[in-house]
Amino acid sequence: MAAGTSISSFQSRFTTGTIAGTVTNIGISPSVAEIDVTGLSDTDKQFVTGTFDGGTVDISCNVDLSTAVVQPTSGNSTTIPFVVQFGKGATGVFVPTWGFSGYIVKTSVSAEVDKQVTVNYSIQISGGITVASVQTA
Repeated sequence: MAAGTSISSFQSRFTTGTIAGTVTNIGISPSVAEIDVTGLSDTDKQFVTGTFDGGTVDISCNVDLSTAVVQPTSGNSTTIPFVVQFGKGATGVFVPTWGFSGYIVKTSVSAEVDKQVTVNYSIQISGGITVASVQTA
């Protein structure tokens, strides 16, 4: 990959949706179902794709004293809209932006000797993901 096409994760952030804490890591893992359509007379496995699964978004944060850690809510039927902008770049640069709706399904807080208090969130995406290239201001 050419150096000019790489994107720094510097200033990647949630532009919509509230996550308490200073985000240190974001991972999104969408997938599609794999459907085996191999027939008895086939000599090679054959597959087609099925429904899209937005998967989960795993987020790591340093706990911020000014905000409370967000807890999962059982029985919630209203999704939360989120938008993640990957990187910032200089003014006028286009950066990838992913939009999705989901539920916080897991929260894990950790405290260790001589380390900051951290929280990990898992968001289950409900529905699709909108991927765009957005110009930074």
